[in-house]
Amino acid sequence: MSIFRISYWAIALALALFVGLSSFSIANRSSSPGAAYALGLPSAAAAGANVAAASFAVRQSENPKLRPNKMEQGLALRAFQVEPLYPVALSLLIAAQPETQGRRRQTLLDLGSQLSRRNSFVSMEQLKAAALSGDNPGFFLWLSRLVLTDNNLRPTYIRAMADGTARPGAAEALAPVLGPKPDWAEDYWEAVVQRRASLMNAAELRIALANAPWNQTEVTSHDRTLAVGLATIGEFETARRLSAELTGGSRAAQNGNLVQNSDFSRSPLLPPFDWQLATTGSLGSTIDPGAKTLSVSAIGGARGSAARQLVRLLPGRYRLHWSLASDMPLPAGALSARIECAEEGVKSIPIEAVPIVTGKQTRTVEIPDGVCSWYWLSLFVSLADDAQGVDAYFHAVSLAPAEGGGDVVEDAGTPS
Repeated sequence: MSIFRISYWAIALALALFVGLSSFSIANRSSSPGAAYALGLPSAAAAGANVAAASFAVRQSENPKLRPNKMEQGLALRAFQVEPLYPVALSLLIAAQPETQGRRRQTLLDLGSQLSRRNSFVSMEQLKAAALSGDNPGFFLWLSRLVLTDNNLRPTYIRAMADGTARPGAAEALAPVLGPKPDWAEDYWEAVVQRRASLMNAAELRIALANAPWNQTEVTSHDRTLAVGLATIGEFETARRLSAELTGGSRAAQNGNLVQNSDFSRSPLLPPFDWQLATTGSLGSTIDPGAKTLSVSAIGGARGSAARQLVRLLPGRYRLHWSLASDMPLPAGALSARIECAEEGVKSIPIEAVPIVTGKQTRTVEIPDGVCSWYWLSLFVSLADDAQGVDAYFHAVSLAPAEGGGDVVEDAGTPS
C-alpha cells in the first residue's frame, strides 16, 4: 500500500512538473524564447521559431537581402509541424521561399494573413506584392494594417500612405480604409494635405467619404487646408466640388448672388469658397454671426486683402452691392473692392477697383472677354503710413449678373 502511495505521488509530482514546465514554455515563448526553447518540450517548438526569428532579424538588419539560414529554417519547420497555425514559423518559411516560387510564396502569404492580422513581416510582404502587381486596394489595406502593428513605425507608414495617395485609383482604394474613421485618420489627413502631388486624389477621397455610406460631412481644419491647397495649385473646379459636397455651396443663391455667406450670418466654412479672412499685425478681419457683420480693423500703413473669396465669372456686366458702416469717416481710397483673375499665367484685362464708401451702395462691374474664369473678389485695404486707421463694419456684400440699370447709391454718408 505504501509503495502504491509513493508511486501515485511520484506520478502526480512528475505530471505537475511537466504541466508547470509546459506552462512556462508557452507563457515565455515570445518574451523569453531562449529559456522556453531550452526546456525541449513539444510546446517549446514555437519558442524555437521565435529564437530563429530573432536571429534572422539581426542578420537581416545588416543585409536586407538575406534569407533564413538552415538552422533558422529548421527551427521554423519544427514549430510549423508541431503548431501549423503559428504565424512566426510561417513567416520564416515564407521568407525562405525564393522569388521564383511566386505562386507558392503567395499561397503561404495568404495563409499567414488569415492566421494573424498583426504579423508585420506578412503584412510587409503582402504590401510589396500588392505594389508590384499594381493592386491599389491591397496596397492600402496592408499599409493600414502595418499602421496598427508597429507604433514606432506608424508615422513612417502614414507618410507612405499620404505619398501613395498620388497613385492612380488611390481615392477608390482608400475610401473603405478611411471610411470607418480609424484612430489614425487625423494623422493621415494632416500628412496628405501637405503633399502637393496628392492633393487632387485627397480631394476625390474626401468627396467620396462625404457621401454614403460614410457620410463624413463635418468640415475640419484639414478640409480647409485641402481647399486652400487646391486653389493654390490652380485646381479651382476640384476645390469647388469639395466645397459643394461639404457645405452645399453649389446651391444657387437668391437673386443670382454669387458670393457665399454674403450676409455674414455664419463663420466661414470652407475658404476660399467662403470668406478668407486676414490676420496680420497691421490688418485683421472677423465675422460676428450674431450681429451679421464683417469687421475690418487696420492701422496706418496697412495694405492688403481684408477678406476675399473665389467666384466663377463669365464675361459681362455684374452688380456689386455692399452695406458698410464706420465709426469715423474713411480716408479716401482706404477701402476698395477688387476683382482679379486667380488663374496663374492667364493673361487678362485688369478690372478697375471699385472704391468702397459707407452706406448701402451698388456699382456696376464689367468682366471683359478672355480666357479667365476664376476670380478673387477682395475687400482691399490701403492706408498711408500716417493714416489714422480704419474700423469698418460690412453688413452685406453681394455680386450678381446685372439686368440693366446703372449704379445705385442709398444712405450715402457715415451711418452711426
